[in-house]
Amino acid sequence: MEVQREIFLMFRDRRDVHRYAHVAKKMHVWLEPYVYRVVRLRGDNSVRKFLAVVAEGSQALSTKKLVLCRAVSISNVVQVLTLCRNVEDLAMQHSLRYIAHHSINPLLQPMSNLLRIKTMYTELATVAGEEHVILPDFVWFTRLSHLHLSISWPSLDTVPEGISTLANLTHLSMFWTTSRSCTTELVRFLEKDSTVVLIVWVNEWAMESPIQRDLRLRGLQDSRVVIFRTCLMDEYMAAGGFWKYAESVVKWRVDNKVNGWEFPPHLARPSFFRDYRRSLGFYNFVKSK
Repeated sequence: MEVQREIFLMFRDRRDVHRYAHVAKKMHVWLEPYVYRVVRLRGDNSVRKFLAVVAEGSQALSTKKLVLCRAVSISNVVQVLTLCRNVEDLAMQHSLRYIAHHSINPLLQPMSNLLRIKTMYTELATVAGEEHVILPDFVWFTRLSHLHLSISWPSLDTVPEGISTLANLTHLSMFWTTSRSCTTELVRFLEKDSTVVLIVWVNEWAMESPIQRDLRLRGLQDSRVVIFRTCLMDEYMAAGGFWKYAESVVKWRVDNKVNGWEFPPHLARPSFFRDYRRSLGFYNFVKSK
């Protein structure tokens, strides 16, 4: 029996693991935790199906990676987060207009209960309805090691306060614009010895030299600062995900004492000029998973 179990557990990392869980009842018992380990919910219909399965069991507690697409209503987001409280990797992007009418953000409590959260891909509008955002005020930010801030009007021209005081944060990813009004927090973030990488995303039509000059003038020329283009998400994903790709770039720079913008020759750096339509896919930012 134990040998049988070990054989079937070999399929736990496959995307179609749910198919093997239906082979027999005992297979279902063995593989069920892995079926719900990664959950992507595209809309309220998929949420209803998910809740129908997990509401009366403990399956939701086995979910480690959760993607909540924009089409999922806030009320359903609250339900799912309440059930999947053991999630470690969360991607969610909800426009400000969905929560602006709430005097108290309904997401605050369920997100505060995510005690194991380590990685988050989000808009600032998800957690606050004002431009002035102080990240340490939201307890789950203090638990993160990886944070990607997607495009949203509160985060476009300002850098959220408190990034440099998040003790566990080692990886930061955000969109860049030369109109940013304050980057002191990013300078302080780079002053931390624990910082591994700061990824700045730029549009594919942006010229590289002005971006580099702007970063240099703001004190952000550092071997741990990596510039990525939004239109090249597929290429970064093919290299193992943008976090790992950026880590490889930083490691090469440190090993070779390169304190600039160079990319290692052994990493096939994607071409800067691709079909503009490909960049549109990145704004469905859950692809960063």
